[in-house]
Amino acid sequence: MPTSTILNEFTETEEFADLTEEDLAESGRFFEQVMFGNTHQGSAVNLINDRADVAAFCDTCLENYVELAEGEENTPGAIYEVSEGAADPFSNLAGEQFGIISATPVLNAPFIANESTLGADVVTELQEVFASDEEVANNEKIFVPEDAEEGGLFSKSADERFVVVEDEWLIQSEN
Repeated sequence: MPTSTILNEFTETEEFADLTEEDLAESGRFFEQVMFGNTHQGSAVNLINDRADVAAFCDTCLENYVELAEGEENTPGAIYEVSEGAADPFSNLAGEQFGIISATPVLNAPFIANESTLGADVVTELQEVFASDEEVANNEKIFVPEDAEEGGLFSKSADERFVVVEDEWLIQSEN
């Protein structure tokens, strides 16, 4: 849930000056009812079916179901429409639309391997494969070209790729 966006907007008012993140996650104080879609797709379906007034979900999780109908991708004011022939849970929602009120870039979480379970050799082998040009970075089934008709795991517009990082970097980035 984009709590910071909601808090920044509403804590400027007298009525919600002491609004907290917890207030947004619970029914009653700010939202009459808070529901969870269980998946990004489920949250979008709740919104489209008018079970929710607002919803938070990842745009890449919806790429295979919707297309841009108006505006600029992933910017406030953009309108998306459920595609004809979209798979479940959107199969009966073709033509339904929703709009973006706020977009927050979220970087992908790291892939993490447990060396004590897998062993150092397997972890090294996985790192080499994930960071490879031929097998992964230039594999169009993994990093799909930006202009491709089909969606995929990740889109590639420049030099997107996986890189090996040390645990220290991960720990610092979380703080």
